[in-house]
Amino acid sequence: MGNDNVRIQQLVALIEEHYTTQKDTTFYAERLSVSNHHLNDIVRILRGTTVKKMIGLRLLLEAKRELSFGALTVKEVAFKLGFNDASYFSRFFKKHTGYNPEQFKNSNI
Repeated sequence: MGNDNVRIQQLVALIEEHYTTQKDTTFYAERLSVSNHHLNDIVRILRGTTVKKMIGLRLLLEAKRELSFGALTVKEVAFKLGFNDASYFSRFFKKHTGYNPEQFKNSNI
């Protein structure tokens, strides 16, 4: 398990560095020299989640920061976070928070 804990730390660091450009588990698995399946198994056992969900949570955290404190429009936030389509970003945000980004930005929930 010690090696798996190190892998989780490495994964967190990789997500922190690449979450806006790399949203696919394969990228992270390749960097850590493990299969997608094995990486997700490690994450599920040690974190109770999946790699995809970890990336999504990191994206949401940054989206909330940008929408709360930044001067960027929702569309600018979407592109900054690596979404090619602002409407997809809006759906992603609403699915995970219950609010659309515009509501969140204007109300500072």
